[in-house]
Amino acid sequence: MSFGKKNIKSIVFLSGLGIDVTVFNPLIESLNFNGSVTLIQYPSLTNINKFVNPLLSLQYVTDQIIQHIPEQSIVCGWSLGGLFAINLCQCYPDQIIGLITLASTPRFRANQFWPGIAQDKLDNFIKLAETDMVNLMKKFISWITFPYHVHDIKRCSLNALCRDENFIDYLMMLTELDLSYHLLTLAIPSLHVFGARDAIVPIATERQLNMLNNTTVLEDAGHGLIITHTEFLTNIIHTFVEQI
Repeated sequence: MSFGKKNIKSIVFLSGLGIDVTVFNPLIESLNFNGSVTLIQYPSLTNINKFVNPLLSLQYVTDQIIQHIPEQSIVCGWSLGGLFAINLCQCYPDQIIGLITLASTPRFRANQFWPGIAQDKLDNFIKLAETDMVNLMKKFISWITFPYHVHDIKRCSLNALCRDENFIDYLMMLTELDLSYHLLTLAIPSLHVFGARDAIVPIATERQLNMLNNTTVLEDAGHGLIITHTEFLTNIIHTFVEQI
């Protein structure tokens, strides 16, 4: 059975770091949305001076993405895609009418005030990205698929990482950006779903954001919840969309 409302023209999907956006296909099929579905492929960053300020990279990607998004869209970002989804809502509030983030956070790097990935873990990850892509892929995929063995994500991860020349550029964005203020001040409807066993986005992040009154925790889910918990996500997204 299809679902949707006349005021919502499209759902836009933004994937995680190094993961092909086709990883959303099982969820999209399950949703059976009767509007349009837009899958975003991230642009190359080779032509911008991204090392001066990660916000330049963020804004460049955001401005490229919005060109492919219909008006009256909901944006749904998984992991890194959540950062772009938040910024799209901040920069283009007249075009975006709803925000969904899945296993994401407005700030991935931990500090004394925000839970996240420890600096030494991020440093090691960046070093591997620069010197040993094979071992990086093993670690990266193990984090994403924990606590399950998710073959669809492994396939998408391997294919994308092997050919993505911008992987390090997007990784640097993930490690440096902090959009927590952006998220907490958004005025559009939003939904944020977390996995209690996520090896990348700690569950303590949900406690930082639960003041928004629109967070949901899947107790047995990890970072790859878009594959492992398709039925649950379908139900909660249906409910969210019908309330907009």
